[in-house]
Amino acid sequence: MEKKVRTMISLYMIISGIVILLMMIFGLLMLLEQGKMISIGQDVFYKVMTAHGTFMVGVAAFAASAIMWYFLRQYVNLSFPVFVSHFILFLIGALITFISIFTFDFAGAWTFLYPLPAMSAGMWGKAGACLYLLGMLIIGIGFLLFYLDSARAIIQKYGSLGNGLGWPQILGKAKGYGPPPAVVASTMVSIVNIISLTAGAIVLVMSLINLFQPSIKIDPLLAKNLIYAFGHMFANSVIYMGVIAVYEILPKYTNRPWKSYKIFLIAWNMSTFFTIIIYPHIC
Repeated sequence: MEKKVRTMISLYMIISGIVILLMMIFGLLMLLEQGKMISIGQDVFYKVMTAHGTFMVGVAAFAASAIMWYFLRQYVNLSFPVFVSHFILFLIGALITFISIFTFDFAGAWTFLYPLPAMSAGMWGKAGACLYLLGMLIIGIGFLLFYLDSARAIIQKYGSLGNGLGWPQILGKAKGYGPPPAVVASTMVSIVNIISLTAGAIVLVMSLINLFQPSIKIDPLLAKNLIYAFGHMFANSVIYMGVIAVYEILPKYTNRPWKSYKIFLIAWNMSTFFTIIIYPHIC
């Protein structure tokens, strides 16, 4: 089993590294175009921009989820089949999304703001928009399964997500330290991303319905808020998943345990709350 885990983690990291390198090249192309050092054309620029924004955040979260899973499994009983399913769904969704951009010319940016997917002024067709939205939905389902399984495992071990965030220690109902930092951070990320991915799934499904049945409309402000609630919370979670590695590796080098003091637990609870409510600042 341990060999399978190491193989899976390696695949996550190899694929993430390759995609990040490619997205860095895409970013360089855009900078060179903006600096008038090369000319790739407006159509290509917006396709590259769409791919860069979509995959850079997506693959960073993909790699960070592997970090979170690797360390969290030392404290709770995570599902390996779910971890593999997350990997497969990400690859399928990413491939569909890539095809939608570079074969069917979708160039509406990662925000896919309603009603842009269905009203492209001739830049892309219904097939391109459909494939992009579908690809994003498949990727989101994979991530949602991952975080639901993480939340399940934490609840199974600690009794509730509140306990995973150290509420008994904060409220003085339990003495001593809270759960391990990796568990606290994973609890926060699971809460935030279950909310964000649910919001994203709702607006993606609504946009797909509108694409094929234009008479069924969406309130543009509601759609925008759902998209940014999804995108901003999800992007922020990459940092919180990545810091788990610091919590786990640094104590091994310093020979000093990283314990969940009350102030540490309060800070993570505040991070949970503020990450959920602060998303409108980019709207």
